[in-house]
Amino acid sequence: MESLDFEIKTEKENAGLGRFIIEPLPEGYGVTLGTALRRVLLSSLPGAAVAEVHIQGVTHPFTTVKGVREDVVELLLNLKKVRFTLRGDGPFEGTLDAKGKKAVTAGDIKISSEVVIANPDLKIATLTDKDSKLSLSLIVEKGVGYKPSEERERGRIGVIPLDSIFSPVVKVSFWTEGARVGRKTNFERLILEITTDETLKPSRALGQAAEILRNHLERIAASFPPAKVSAQPKAAAEKPKKKTKKRASPKKKDASKGAR
Repeated sequence: MESLDFEIKTEKENAGLGRFIIEPLPEGYGVTLGTALRRVLLSSLPGAAVAEVHIQGVTHPFTTVKGVREDVVELLLNLKKVRFTLRGDGPFEGTLDAKGKKAVTAGDIKISSEVVIANPDLKIATLTDKDSKLSLSLIVEKGVGYKPSEERERGRIGVIPLDSIFSPVVKVSFWTEGARVGRKTNFERLILEITTDETLKPSRALGQAAEILRNHLERIAASFPPAKVSAQPKAAAEKPKKKTKKRASPKKKDASKGAR
């Protein structure tokens, strides 16, 4: 199959949304590439999330904290929405201590300088009076995809493990349109729209997904190398020529014999 010199254009991009166009592609390749990239973008990119939480005075999630409007389940759901960018491998421990009548946000979390909170304005809890108090600690770790709380170590009193969504990609959609190359119209363009949590730019997410796919495909290709084709085909072997026996020339009669 003849390979096309396709190009990738960025139609628009900001911190959390990007639209990219790949064209021209052979007919059918838009869906092939779009499906593969979408799956990798949603499942295989590394990110960071809260892994476990310890709230002072709380031993299980089905309870409340005095002076806090939200119950513990809602608190945990809000903490799961906090997005982080890690400059180190981690895990990292953070703390949150709040007092008085106020709204508590993700920006109130105290954590290592190697951790950046991407959405510091996210509301976590509401303290309802001047005597209200909320004190908790949490662990932030790096991971890929999704990790359910059931897979985490249990047994430590007061520590609540969380389901962690590590993927920085929130949504991926794609579609194809017809494309033209010269007079040929049997080509197509692939349009990819990527939404992230703003911890990773959409263009970088696309590049990482393509790199992951390439690494896997290269290993498959290396396992089945193409057959070698010689540059010049061997000339057909010449058939040996049959040797022909020379016929003996007839002997001349001696004229002197018989002459009387």
